[in-house]
Amino acid sequence: MSYIREHWKGELTLAQSFWVNMFLLSFGFRLLDTFLFQWTPPPESLQIWVGLALIYLFAALFLVYPWQIVGTWRSSQRHEEETNKKGWSRVVRVLIIFGLFGTVGNLLVLAPTLKEMMKIIYFNEGVSEYELSLDLENNLIILNGAIGFGVSRDLDELLQANPEIKGIVLNSFGGRLAEGDALGSLIKEYRLDTYSSEQCLSACTVAFIHGKTRSITRNANLGFHSYQNVEDFILSSEISRQQDIHAKLFIENGVSTEFVSKMFDAEFDDMWYPSQDVLLTAGVIDGVIQDSQIRRKNDISSKDRLSTESAEEMVAEIPGIHAIKIYEPEIYEELMARMIKALNEGGSSLEIQNMGSEAMQNSVGQKLHLVSDNLLTRVNNVNKEILRSLSQADPFLCLKHLYSAEYGSLNYSRYLSHKQLMSLNEVLAQIFEESYQSVAPVINIKQAEMDLELVFDVMGELISYFDPSGLANREEYSKFCLASIRFIEATEGLGQQRTGNMYRYLYSLPE
Repeated sequence: MSYIREHWKGELTLAQSFWVNMFLLSFGFRLLDTFLFQWTPPPESLQIWVGLALIYLFAALFLVYPWQIVGTWRSSQRHEEETNKKGWSRVVRVLIIFGLFGTVGNLLVLAPTLKEMMKIIYFNEGVSEYELSLDLENNLIILNGAIGFGVSRDLDELLQANPEIKGIVLNSFGGRLAEGDALGSLIKEYRLDTYSSEQCLSACTVAFIHGKTRSITRNANLGFHSYQNVEDFILSSEISRQQDIHAKLFIENGVSTEFVSKMFDAEFDDMWYPSQDVLLTAGVIDGVIQDSQIRRKNDISSKDRLSTESAEEMVAEIPGIHAIKIYEPEIYEELMARMIKALNEGGSSLEIQNMGSEAMQNSVGQKLHLVSDNLLTRVNNVNKEILRSLSQADPFLCLKHLYSAEYGSLNYSRYLSHKQLMSLNEVLAQIFEESYQSVAPVINIKQAEMDLELVFDVMGELISYFDPSGLANREEYSKFCLASIRFIEATEGLGQQRTGNMYRYLYSLPE
């Protein structure tokens, strides 16, 4: 204690204060930092470890460091007074000032990290809520919510108590990477198949890739981004090291190196959603399946089977479904039979949404070139408003709206207002009505192609964002939304007749 007091008062020699208490002690702290911030503890002890790390950081920054600089500063002043030599004393004080500025700068950089560490300690991080449930009929475990602390422990307990489990459904926006690793180890150990029927993002994909076979449903998406330096790998000084580990993991599980090279391109607060075709080609997933193929219901009694009436109630909100019932009753009856079969076998409401949307898109796509200029204008106006709403909610939804075959179907009732859904239903019903009751206008192909070039010229560089295959982050998804909206707005300047002719030409082209 006397040594500590003597340094604080500046009573030690300048050589002792600077070289021992400043230089050597700081060097020792750096060695300790290297150990602390390179070692990643197991998920179950992460909170304890982060707590200890916080105590260490606060002690080092707010107790030891002030003791170092104050004592050394006082020693330099005493040295100058006793020896009447200013050179070395002033050099030391300049070094202390520079070091102080550097420490303040490091604190500013470290502030988000400290905040995240506090969240880990107090469990108010927003990524701790999750639900694990059993589907013993299909030998499945379903995970909904976050990849939060404790989820791997709870999954392990479920797997030990239910050895018949064959697969796990992962529906998660992500969470703690250490827990994602721990989940993946359990999935590999128990040789589980992995599925996602909604979304599996960020840390969830680390668990997903360990599946014996890996499948997603038609409306599901996987999402990837770079790791944040305030994630649970906060205890690693190099985030790239963790990304390299997971890149190797994906390659070991059969994913192409080309795909892996893009996995971490999106920023940590952004997300890349590869198309389902890209996921298949790259080997990330083995197939795209229906919900009923995951959670099939067996031996359903006659009283539990859905009737046509109850099925119609479930699909009533699908835009345009009523128009199919009126104008194409045979297609409608076949669609209802498929829907009822899927529901009775375990299909979800989203699967039914997919069926209805696909049927609607197929029917409408074959009729748009047959309708009037006035109706095509209405279609464009409704579509423009839908794109604006989806862009505000999440720009990626624009891709699901216009390219559902590649990016999965969209639940419109979740993102559109009642008024917008009504407008969409009305315009879809009119498309059916006009296509069956009106004579198809003749398409002026030469004029349409000329007008299309004019529209492209007006759009400028935005035209490059029409191809969704190269889009990989929120900014690019936003530009895709904007390009789609601007295309509609640019055509409005042509006048209704030329606009209708151009769209009729586009809709008549083979896919």
